Amino acid sequence: MKVRQGFVSNSSTSSFCIFGIEIDQEQLDEMLGPVPKETGCKHEFDRETMKFCPTCGVAAWTEGYWEWEDYEKFLKQHGLHHVGSEGSYWVGASIEGKTIAEFPVLHAAAVKIRELFGEEPRFISGEYAS
Repeated sequence: MKVRQGFVSNSSTSSFCIFGIEIDQEQLDEMLGPVPKETGCKHEFDRETMKFCPTCGVAAWTEGYWEWEDYEKFLKQHGLHHVGSEGSYWVGASIEGKTIAEFPVLHAAAVKIRELFGEEPRFISGEYAS
């Protein structure tokens, strides 16, 4: 029997190095505010007074949801970088490939993280499913 020794790479993960915090889906949703409502069907009728479409019977409004692009746009507007996949997210300033001269970016990220999330950022490295 052969036994593998040493490092084994898993191609379904990505590694990262970030100065920031770990957050979850609920925290991201809270940052964006109420989820937008979406129309339940394409028919034209008064959605403010009628709960269901008189033509097809579908609800006038359905609960929408935030797309990942919405989170990305929000974080980018605040000068923050993110990594992660479903359930595990990290927000902050990427430090991969940075030189010492570029580290003032970390101060700006720290200020923004404290303002938005009320948490103290730290250096984090790890892997996430990609």
